Parts: sequence; C-alpha cells; structure tokens
Amino acid sequence: MIELQLDEFNNVRELFSEVEYSLNSLAVIARVNSGRIWVDSKENPTSGMMVDNIWSYYLVGNPNNKEFNTSIAKVLKNETFPAGRKEEEKTHGDWVFYFEQNDWFEKVESELGINDPVPLKRYHYIFEELLIPDWRAKIPKGS
Repeated sequence: MIELQLDEFNNVRELFSEVEYSLNSLAVIARVNSGRIWVDSKENPTSGMMVDNIWSYYLVGNPNNKEFNTSIAKVLKNETFPAGRKEEEKTHGDWVFYFEQNDWFEKVESELGINDPVPLKRYHYIFEELLIPDWRAKIPKGS
C-alpha cells in the first residue's frame, strides 16, 4: 500500500469517482480540505482509501484486495484511529465509512477490524429538470 503525496492526489480522481457524491472527497483531491489517500498502486490503482479530517473514510475500487485491506487495517489501528481518539470532541468516538460497493461493508467488519458496524442509508439526488425556469427572478431583492 502506498500513501500518496499531496501533488499526486489528482492522479486518483477517477478511482474516487465512486464517492464523488461526497463533496468532501472531491475537496481533499483538490487539496482544498486536508486529508490522506492510500492506494494499492501509483501506476494503476485498483483499490483506495481516503480519510478527510479525522473521522470520514472513503473506500473505493476492488474490495477483494486482501493485501490492501490488511494494510488498511494496520493504518486504521496504528495511525488514524488513535489520532481520532485524541480529538474526540470532533469524532465523538465514531468514524464514518463511505463506499459505493456493498462488498466493502463485509470487508469493514471481517478484514478491517471494525466491530459491529452500523449501516446508514444515504440518498443521492440527481437534479434532472428545472421546473421553475425563472426562479431567480421570483426571489425578492434584499434590503
């Protein structure tokens, strides 16, 4: 597993497109928000993990990459979770994992060492049709 340097983040934009519904993930790649990114290969990444702030994790790509998952588990246990515990006023002792592929949920528990993960449903809405074309004109001017 390889941790990317800041100037390499944009190279994995396509891999992380799975979680682009989370604007924070895009902000980390753009280096607007702080974060860290790990991948299985710099040249042809197929699995990746991102952490933004200290409590949101994004898992992308191949969830069946055992070697990568073993490395992730070590990073979580030895680096990122201890750092988050030191800032419990931000994490409240909880971490959130975002992923598109449901196979990641099984791996979070079986290979990443997370006991009793609680699934939360998220909804992603896509704006397809503007029903009020002149909506801006209908907003009263401010004082």
